[in-house]
Amino acid sequence: MKFQLFLPAALISAILCHGAGAADLEETVRRYSADRFTLSRAYELPWSQTRLDRFEKLYGDWQAKLPQLDFNSLNQQGRIDYILLRNELTAQVDQQTLQRERLKEMEELLSFRGAIQELEAARWRMQPLDGQTAATKVSEIGERVKQLKERVEKGKKKSDKTNDTASASASKDKPEESPLKVSASLARRAAGAIGEVRGTLRNWYSFYDGYQPDFSWWLKKPYDDAIAALDGYAKYLREEVAELKG
Repeated sequence: MKFQLFLPAALISAILCHGAGAADLEETVRRYSADRFTLSRAYELPWSQTRLDRFEKLYGDWQAKLPQLDFNSLNQQGRIDYILLRNELTAQVDQQTLQRERLKEMEELLSFRGAIQELEAARWRMQPLDGQTAATKVSEIGERVKQLKERVEKGKKKSDKTNDTASASASKDKPEESPLKVSASLARRAAGAIGEVRGTLRNWYSFYDGYQPDFSWWLKKPYDDAIAALDGYAKYLREEVAELKG
């Protein structure tokens, strides 16, 4: 069954062994699984506000639908399925809340992600692509990533409270140059998120590479530079800030 890719193993097992009175609930679970799969494909943009909003709405809608089922009319197996699905939705809503909190913490460290997500979203909408314009955008992404890495490096070197106060004051005038102090746990999460956003850029580039005549001519170097910057940034966060070497 297709829904087994998305639902907990306990729920899958329960549904496979359902009794006659659980047929309607099985169809409900199928629809939930199909909705989630479709949304995953349509909004395959890790760490985007749009994706979080859409999934939050999906789970909220299903939490509203589930109580409309007559729990008392279900047999024992159907009631088990109902409870498992209800718990699955609650867990997913909690996960969305956690994702939002983590994205808020990483917002500045991932401030380049919007430009990458816009490129991929434009591809989904099949908007015409101008190679020269795209090359400029990708070059800017690479430069932005390098600047962020430099700010984290500066933040790591700062140790006394006086310097921290001075940098906070300077950030009001030049926020792009202010140091970024990052904890080890935040560095680990950000490094992983950078890898996921890097995958979005890779998917976008792979789609056009060799397909649109002048794309590779314009994009090869900016893309390679941006990927190298992303890799270097993630590696620095992971190995130097989080100290996860080797």
